[in-house]
Amino acid sequence: MYLQQYEVSMTILDYFYPRLKNYIDFDFTDQLSPPRLKKDGNYYATYVSEIRQEHAVLSPDRCSVVLKEIPASLTEIYRKISSRWSPYIETVYGVLSENGHSLAINEFIQKPACLSYPTKELLEMRSLTLEDFILKMRTLSEKEALIFLLQLCEALENISELSLVHGDVSPQNILLTDVLPLNSQKQQPTSSTGKSITELCRNVAVKLIDFDIAREEKGSHHMVTTVAGTNPYAAPEILDYQTPTDRVDIYSLGCVFAFMLTGKSPKQMSREEFQSSLSKSVRKIINKCTADYSRRYKDVTHLKKDISALLSTSTMPVPEFFHILPGLRSGKPLEICIFSLIYCALFHLLIFLICPSPSLAWILPAVAVSVILTTDVFHLGRHFAFYQLCLEQQPEWCYLFKFLIGFVLPFTVLRMIS
Repeated sequence: MYLQQYEVSMTILDYFYPRLKNYIDFDFTDQLSPPRLKKDGNYYATYVSEIRQEHAVLSPDRCSVVLKEIPASLTEIYRKISSRWSPYIETVYGVLSENGHSLAINEFIQKPACLSYPTKELLEMRSLTLEDFILKMRTLSEKEALIFLLQLCEALENISELSLVHGDVSPQNILLTDVLPLNSQKQQPTSSTGKSITELCRNVAVKLIDFDIAREEKGSHHMVTTVAGTNPYAAPEILDYQTPTDRVDIYSLGCVFAFMLTGKSPKQMSREEFQSSLSKSVRKIINKCTADYSRRYKDVTHLKKDISALLSTSTMPVPEFFHILPGLRSGKPLEICIFSLIYCALFHLLIFLICPSPSLAWILPAVAVSVILTTDVFHLGRHFAFYQLCLEQQPEWCYLFKFLIGFVLPFTVLRMIS
């Protein structure tokens, strides 16, 4: 077998070889990470292997699995995780355990095929961590980071429902992968930057991995007894042996959020850099995530509410030629509503002066209808197939569509009535 020099590590994989040989093709087994010394004094390695083709009926294109040697103390943790599936958590297919030996069979998470990789090093990688993407490709926009943060909240919510704490949420333990397709059509490779702000998130999702220091969730009276976690992302109570641990993952999420936007954890930034590189609304979320235990988010559900609220008020995609109009340049919905009202009123007043109607009172309902259609406050656009097509293919043109309909339709109806 592969890498026989690690005799201590290989004995665990060899131990389960008779039970797995009919399902796993050990001729295609490679080491994914070198043996690591755990606190029980033993070495544990991780391997990637292939499912035999006759057993890969459910997912023939994704037949790689991770064979992970784990300490016996983690057996129940991994079994708990194997009972729950989430698109944002590394899937644990099962755990084999016998005579003090344990082996977890996990999903192998391939790097996104829809991205363009600028270097040979990235091209040769089989998996892509969030850390590698941010440091070697690019940082995320605010909206992209919020969407990924929301996915991580979903992951931690599932873990919390199992009464577990991950304990090491960091960019190294977050992998990027293709969004599972809803049909059999394969996605075409696209640029990593994309044409619109949501293209990356439309094609790529994040997955939380590595439960090696996960633990049972403790109550507010539990005190930390061991130091674990990645330092720039670990909560102070983990490093200082002091306060409770049931909110450490939320602290780490705040640090990861800042990293997605800047390439640094808040611990690695000066106060001035933190203030200048992040918007006020983003700083508010990060500060609440990384606050003292008593002032931190109580759970990820409360964090998700703030993320969703911020996403709902994020900027609207506006075509470049609309930037010449004051009030429409920022893309902020409130400003667009106010200035749309002003522009609609001026437009209808101008038309009235050119082609007077029987009554000036007709302008008021026409303006109201224009504002409703232009800003789409009642989401009427979802009833138009053309609008839905624009929304999927070219989101920035949706605004132009609504703007033109908002101006032309009320005036046309007005003239027909008068």
